[in-house]
Amino acid sequence: MTVLYAWGKAWDAGRCMYLVAFFGNASMLYASAFGKGIMTGLMFQDRSHAGRNLAAVIARFDLHDPVIVSLPCGGVPVAIEIASALDAPLQALAVRKLRAPTGRKVTIGAVAGDNITVLNDDLVPDLAGIEGRELDELVSAAHDELIGLSAQYDGDGASASMQDRDVLVIDDGMTSGGSMRAAVELLRRQHPARILVAVPTTSRYAEQRLLGVADDVICLDMPEAFLAVGCYYLNFGPVSHADASRQLAEYCRSVSARSSGFDASTAILP
Repeated sequence: MTVLYAWGKAWDAGRCMYLVAFFGNASMLYASAFGKGIMTGLMFQDRSHAGRNLAAVIARFDLHDPVIVSLPCGGVPVAIEIASALDAPLQALAVRKLRAPTGRKVTIGAVAGDNITVLNDDLVPDLAGIEGRELDELVSAAHDELIGLSAQYDGDGASASMQDRDVLVIDDGMTSGGSMRAAVELLRRQHPARILVAVPTTSRYAEQRLLGVADDVICLDMPEAFLAVGCYYLNFGPVSHADASRQLAEYCRSVSARSSGFDASTAILP
């Protein structure tokens, strides 16, 4: 059991939960939103800033031949910083959230490859009309969409074997943890040595759901009154699948160029 301290309190989750607060970086603020402490938590400048701080924590761990796996879309900018810091291969894993067919943006689960479906069981029974056949149709449609989404990321990033290696699964944060859990279940089938989930911020609910599935959960902050991932970023602009795919491809090309010794500044263009 490893317990790290944040804000003078130890967190013991029953397995390995690492909760770390960085105060050395003046640009990371511990904020009280709305002036009344309704929401407290670390504020990141943007996803890249969060990734750099998360990388500083991960670098302290004894990792065996790590592979970085990013959940698109917002996880890609975070994961790029971590892969760069660890000099580790990076790839994306397509996961599709299941949204309730209502006017509300309620995530009731997620799907991943190999017909993996993870439901937020405590939410589904409370959503009128989402049960039985309708739920089956919703899941089936999500799996169909996932095929096209997976194809969009084919060829982007490294295609590394995960067997007997430490796999770090990265996202920009977790609210329900459904997408992350689906990803972990899929990655487990590739027989890694360990699967470590690493996010800048998470709800306690999501953390609890992941502790029983991942080997470790690493986060910088777990606010008591968690609202939404975007609340803990000063700049939380949307990242499309096209954006994420492009960023991933550009990063991997730059890594390839560095490893081959190619200097783009000396290239002679027609």
